[in-house]
Amino acid sequence: MKKYYSKCLYFVIVLAVLGISIGYSAFSERMLIEGVVADVRVEKDIRITNVSIEAVEGEALAKYADYNTTNISSSITLPNELSTITYRIEVTNLGNIEMGLKDIKGLPENLTYEIINYNLEEKFCDTNKCNLGIKKEFLLKIKYKEFNSEQTNYNLIIDFLFKPFHKVKYYNILNSEIYPSEVIDSKDLVLDFSNLSFKSYKIIMDNVLLKENTDYVINNNKLTIFQVVGDIEIYINYEANLCEVKKGEYFKEDEYFDKIVSVSFVDYIEKENFVKKYDVSIEKNGQVIAWLVLNDNNLYDLYIGSNEIIEAPNLNGFFQDMLIEEVSFSNLSFDKTTSFDNMFSNCSNLKIVDLGSSKIENVLSFEGMFSNCTSLNKLDLSNVVWNKEININNMFYGCFNLESLNLGDFSIEFTNYKNVFTGVNNNLIIDINNKEARDWILSLSNLDRPEVWSEVNFNIKNKEA
Repeated sequence: MKKYYSKCLYFVIVLAVLGISIGYSAFSERMLIEGVVADVRVEKDIRITNVSIEAVEGEALAKYADYNTTNISSSITLPNELSTITYRIEVTNLGNIEMGLKDIKGLPENLTYEIINYNLEEKFCDTNKCNLGIKKEFLLKIKYKEFNSEQTNYNLIIDFLFKPFHKVKYYNILNSEIYPSEVIDSKDLVLDFSNLSFKSYKIIMDNVLLKENTDYVINNNKLTIFQVVGDIEIYINYEANLCEVKKGEYFKEDEYFDKIVSVSFVDYIEKENFVKKYDVSIEKNGQVIAWLVLNDNNLYDLYIGSNEIIEAPNLNGFFQDMLIEEVSFSNLSFDKTTSFDNMFSNCSNLKIVDLGSSKIENVLSFEGMFSNCTSLNKLDLSNVVWNKEININNMFYGCFNLESLNLGDFSIEFTNYKNVFTGVNNNLIIDINNKEARDWILSLSNLDRPEVWSEVNFNIKNKEA
């Protein structure tokens, strides 16, 4: 019985060993693809796999050459200033991520190198494949930077800094394809955004928000991110600068010019519901869009929108001669605006103008702004910061239906005020915050104001002034 049990046990052990051997053999065969490990790979496994002497010049001599995964060692003699030694180096990427050569270190100060058939910081690729067994051969020529006849023998250990690549993604950047989509590890990423006019930005590396002047700097819209060690995301928020619009351009085309009845500056950009749209940003970066919507009267409502606050450096004659009836500036900042000359001149249908509540303090000229706005009945300019240097010539010329005008802290003793109130309504009531400004207006010649005006045409809101 014992003999029978022993034989059975021996038979089971033999079968187990045989099964393990066959299994391991099959596993090994499956893993070996062209001599490299294929199924189980280290992420960053790149190494030097062969080194040979390609050429010598100028009586140079290579006495010894060896290599390991990331460096080569060699004993060389370079007897004169024209002596060079060229190595042929093979690199194999056994890992599963794309790699490149960041730099070569270890040469004495008086020696330098030249790489042939490869550029530093490029990927090692072959027919569009850049990992998993890729082999790359290149030539490395060692030569003098400064010749020293007293030192011609060198024992070199040359280190190769292999590095992975990181993705660079751009958000809200037009033509982003002109910028690099990848950067090699540990390199500074330098981007020239000088063709962009942006207000703010955010830079993230591997889900961590980077700090300005610590992780990156930006000067004159040139961005430098120091020592990139992860995937980069760059978010840009542009300045939304409204361009100058002249008759015949954009929404002032003949087809629409006299058919637009309302204008609204809004904080969004319509994607679908419009008859026609225009890029009206100065930079043509799509940050300020105008679009026309057909209303129930077969006329058009104009919207000028942006996801940012719209800035308007120049509004001279922006709506001049149009037949618009109302305008709302709810998403327009006047911080950059320096002139309103003829902005609504000859807008004979204009009835409502909402300039918003933000201060208007940098405008230096209002000349002819509302001239011949014959339908305008009420106007609030209380948010204007006035000073005597401002040009108000012809500002309200011909507004004969204007009945209520709020001038807020209207200044006195303007230098340029010709015809400022000529042709306005005799019964116009002006809200004003100080009696000195009222007295100055009443002191104007009859050519610049109605002759019949008196104190009853003014409402002094600040009684203590």
